[in-house]
Amino acid sequence: MFLAYKWITKLTKYHSSLIIVMQLGSCMKTADYQVLFLAVRVGVRFISGAALTLVITVIGGLLVYFFTQEKDESKVEVLTYQLDKQVSFEGSDNLISIGALKFANIGNEPAKIIVAEFKTGSAEVIEFKIQNEGGPEISKSISEDKRSVTLRIKSLLPGEIVSATYLLNRPATVDFGMRSDRTIGNEGSIYRFKTERSSILNDFLGDFVPVLMVIFITALLYLLKYQLSNRSRGDSKNNNGFVLLHRGATDEALSIFKSAVIDGVDGSLAMSNYASALAITGETDKAKIYIEASEFLAKSIHEKAICNFNKSIVLHYIGDNEGCLTSLEKSLRLSKSEIKTYFKNSKIMNDIASSNGNITTLVDNA
Repeated sequence: MFLAYKWITKLTKYHSSLIIVMQLGSCMKTADYQVLFLAVRVGVRFISGAALTLVITVIGGLLVYFFTQEKDESKVEVLTYQLDKQVSFEGSDNLISIGALKFANIGNEPAKIIVAEFKTGSAEVIEFKIQNEGGPEISKSISEDKRSVTLRIKSLLPGEIVSATYLLNRPATVDFGMRSDRTIGNEGSIYRFKTERSSILNDFLGDFVPVLMVIFITALLYLLKYQLSNRSRGDSKNNNGFVLLHRGATDEALSIFKSAVIDGVDGSLAMSNYASALAITGETDKAKIYIEASEFLAKSIHEKAICNFNKSIVLHYIGDNEGCLTSLEKSLRLSKSEIKTYFKNSKIMNDIASSNGNITTLVDNA
């Protein structure tokens, strides 16, 4: 035991593991081999665990990194305004029109030195009132002909909205425009839509959804492959019945296939196998019905291959040797390797081939 420990210690000092194993083999007893094997197993598990921990740590680090990063956004001012529809009132001796407008900065940078102009065309401005409690500092001037109003704002912060109402001596088409020291305003929504992501998680998912999808699909495919590779062939009534039928246990297979057909499981596969079992037991008329039904249900290449394989059995027991060969040939064209495997391991097909040499020749030459 001490000797085993001695050589395992050397394993960490020399890079040539092959030479060390040869040295161990020349001087160790069975018990020493068991200790070495156990040590190797523990080492492999330790390395696997360490590798998995490293992978999880790296992934966790990447997630933390991306979750704590904020996207750099360009700072820009965006000036917009809205003109509401005027409402007119007709009095006994005059006609007036009331309207409203709003303007705002929906960008993420303060707008400075803003000049806004309101023009009425032929109508005169009776009153122009700004509703701006606690808002930006605004100066107002009305032209001598009372057909335009000029507003001057030192600064308009992101998200700030200014409202104004006006009274005209008659309905008229009005124009409004505004500009800052850097940009020109446009008519549009005065409400700021949040362009930045609502959370860092959304930011991460938005940028890396394609990568996450690739990882997810790859993992899903590997999981599916693993499940299929570890799935028992006896997971369905059809498979159990098929094996029993072609090994000679016809009565048991007939009962299984009948149950599968009644329960509506395994589709055309169970139905075509049931047809074969019926033909073997002498119920050829009933077998013809089920084989035709299975052909109608068959959709995939595999299903069609199995249906033709079973149809060849049914036709043999009916006495149609030519039809038997034709159906078997079709099944071989559809799925040659599978049908050859079934033929080789089928007691039924071997018995049929012994009475018709053309069948063996057909399978061998496929």
